[in-house]
Amino acid sequence: MSATTHAISLFGGEVARRFATGGGEPEELLRGPFEQLVTDFAKEAGVSKVVLAGEHHLTADRVRPDYAVYASAASVGLSS
Repeated sequence: MSATTHAISLFGGEVARRFATGGGEPEELLRGPFEQLVTDFAKEAGVSKVVLAGEHHLTADRVRPDYAVYASAASVGLSS
C-alpha cells in the first residue's frame, strides 16, 4: 500500500469513527482528520513545516476560508 493510499485509509477510518458517534457538527468532525491528511500528503511530497491556520480572515476580500496553508512559513495560495 502506498503512503498516499494509507493516509486516505486512515482519514476515512477516523472520519467514520467520529461520525459514528452521532454527535458534533459535521465540519468540526472533519477538522482533525483533514489536518492530519494534509500533513501526511505534505510529508509524502517532501514539503516540510506545513501549518494549517483555521478560519483565516482575508479582510480585503471579505471572506474567511476554512484554512490558510503555510509551507516553510510561506503562505500557499494567498495573494496578499
